[in-house]
Order: sequence, then structure tokens, then C-alpha cells
Amino acid sequence: GIKENTLSEMKIYPNPASDQVTLNVISKETTHANLSVTNLMGQVVYTQNVSLETGSNQYELNVTNFAAGFYLVNVRTN
Repeated sequence: GIKENTLSEMKIYPNPASDQVTLNVISKETTHANLSVTNLMGQVVYTQNVSLETGSNQYELNVTNFAAGFYLVNVRTN
């Protein structure tokens, strides 16, 4: 069967950003996840394994070395 989503909400701010981005993820359960950032050409420019607790989780990403442009953020759980 299809499993229900573990994550219920994700916010990223500020947008646009030049040095630091805050990622706020609300999880329905405690689990491990992979956080990745890709550019619009599909190249992974950042990846990190994180632990999510039930409720609100906050991560700070340093983006000073990212080229100007648009990026996609993906949080993948089991």
C-alpha cells in the first residue's frame, strides 16, 4: 500500500538568501531523513543525513558558496 507522508509542513526562509537559510520541517513521527539541495540542472549541490523528531525541526544551511539561482530542497524519509 501507499504510506502516508511523514512530513506535514516545510518552510524555507529568507527567500531570497545570500548567506544563511533556515529550513523548518514539521514531522509526524521521529525518523531519519536525507536533506538534499539540487540546482535546476538536477545536480546535487548539498546533502546531509538528519534526524527528525516528532513536531518542529529546524536546520540552518550555509549557502554562501552557492551560485546565484534557483534551488530545489528535498527532504526524503523512509
